[in-house]
Amino acid sequence: MALYQGGVDPLIADVMMPTMDGFTMVKEMRAAGFEQPVLMLTAKTTITDKTTGFTSGADDYLTKPVDLAELKLRVAALLRRAKINSARQITIGQTILSDHS
Repeated sequence: MALYQGGVDPLIADVMMPTMDGFTMVKEMRAAGFEQPVLMLTAKTTITDKTTGFTSGADDYLTKPVDLAELKLRVAALLRRAKINSARQITIGQTILSDHS
């Protein structure tokens, strides 16, 4: 998570991580008061997985393989709903998400 102007970028979390699964991580973050938007980005595609993601505290759930145009639209929607200033850029690898791209 990158800090900017007193805020936090939306969190994009995978489910399958080495130390703690993304479902547990998001659930624990929400319990600790984390209020920023969370998008689960994962290869887990069943309705049970999606239900677990949303009930763990995810605001959106996207399955792999991901279309970068769809990811951009979903992040923009999360930012819009959270009323976060989306005029800045968010960089994921070599992909830059902004309201101008």
